[in-house]
Amino acid sequence: MKNQKIFKRIIGSIIIIAFFSNFLSVHIEASSYTTPLEQSDFKIFADVLENKIVLIDGKWYEIVFNRTTGKIISKKEIKRN
Repeated sequence: MKNQKIFKRIIGSIIIIAFFSNFLSVHIEASSYTTPLEQSDFKIFADVLENKIVLIDGKWYEIVFNRTTGKIISKKEIKRN
């Protein structure tokens, strides 16, 4: 009877330790992946895109274009005095 209690405590503590170590490793792994990727994506996004205000046919436009491909992403007319 005494051996069963000791065995149950050992098994219970192993299960609890395994659960918490798995939980912590998953949490640490997830947090370490999300932050650097978001920062690097934002940096690449900011480096590649460029805003310009240009005059085309007498109208002012704000143009966002990709510097690497040269393609215009958005073109919006703006009012200027």
